[in-house]
Amino acid sequence: MPRVLMKCISFIVVMVMILLFGCHASYKNTNDLHGGIDSRNQAIAEDRYSYAIFTVKPYMPKYVTTRILAYYVSHDKVDYAPNALSALSFSELVWNKPTTSKEETISGDVLLVGEIQYFKHFPIVAMLIRRDKQQEVAALLNSELTFEVRPSMVRTYLGIIKRLDDLIESKVASFVNLSLQPVSPYPFNEKEAINVATRIAAEHGNVIAIAAGNFGGIGDNTLSPWSVAPWVIGVGAGETNGTRLWRFSSRGIPNDPLYHPTVVAPGVDVEIKVEGRHFRASGTSIAVPAVLTIAVKCSNFIKKLEKLDSVAEWKKKATLDQGFKFNSLDPTPDVVIKMIKDMAIPMQSYSIHEVGAGFVDSNIADKYFNNFGYKNFVNVFGDQSVLTKTTTK
Repeated sequence: MPRVLMKCISFIVVMVMILLFGCHASYKNTNDLHGGIDSRNQAIAEDRYSYAIFTVKPYMPKYVTTRILAYYVSHDKVDYAPNALSALSFSELVWNKPTTSKEETISGDVLLVGEIQYFKHFPIVAMLIRRDKQQEVAALLNSELTFEVRPSMVRTYLGIIKRLDDLIESKVASFVNLSLQPVSPYPFNEKEAINVATRIAAEHGNVIAIAAGNFGGIGDNTLSPWSVAPWVIGVGAGETNGTRLWRFSSRGIPNDPLYHPTVVAPGVDVEIKVEGRHFRASGTSIAVPAVLTIAVKCSNFIKKLEKLDSVAEWKKKATLDQGFKFNSLDPTPDVVIKMIKDMAIPMQSYSIHEVGAGFVDSNIADKYFNNFGYKNFVNVFGDQSVLTKTTTK
């Protein structure tokens, strides 16, 4: 990969073929089905306490947080600075200190050496909380979803959200690699914390590619829930010639308009270099960097389109077509995703829920750019909801 492309890609997380998380989401108070032991404090009673992430709508105002702290935590035990909270981004605060010298003692109504994670750009609040208090806190927050994270994976899970939070704060649009998956597939929920974070990051101009998952050996409906979101690129793995899907590449649900990979990219026996050592590996995580490289090329290609004489003619033609509108020529994430899907080559004998739009690699992308025509222009930049005519090159 050319250095210039490498510099354009923001690799937030690169964890190849590692099973990371065990999570559970609900609208009601539930137990952590996956267990786990917190690595920082072995004394957490997991039958009573859990790490809960509350997705808040409307966005949590400061006075609501104040109400929670005032209601649940003894004032004489709180080190609380309301003004500091407004500028807080993923700071760990000690709200409720143990009342005895023994660290294993759990004191207070809600928190154990209570930590509250607060994100500047996301309507998400996370805390270690008593299970029987989840519904009360969710009601105070007007929370749409309560999501429990496996205790041993809290740092990693929230760390991903923190990095996305930082990325938005930097105001520099990037190409983000999330080569990871949960310990097992579970249903997509747009209100889950990571999905909220990727959506808002995409709205701020960041192109995000996520591994579809390596659960294909189980069968259909095995996609990583984070790759299902329509605002990210869910990447499956195929052989380098694009003829066969890797047998462990996760599949979606037949005939479901949402549950499918976006595209498939080379991810079988790919040579990679880590810390100076070369070796071959397979997986949907391996396929993600290939798609991000193409995404960078798409962005650069789109930026040059406005200067082409042919594009000026296409715009005029598109405007004259009855009822047809076209979007601005900006390399926004949704436009880049549409371009990658437009260039994909269908994979024979596979369904959409298995391979999405089809197979892509750098050679396919280069040929696509060299032969980009009016039909491609309409497919990528056209508003299909008002398109009434069939277009040809």
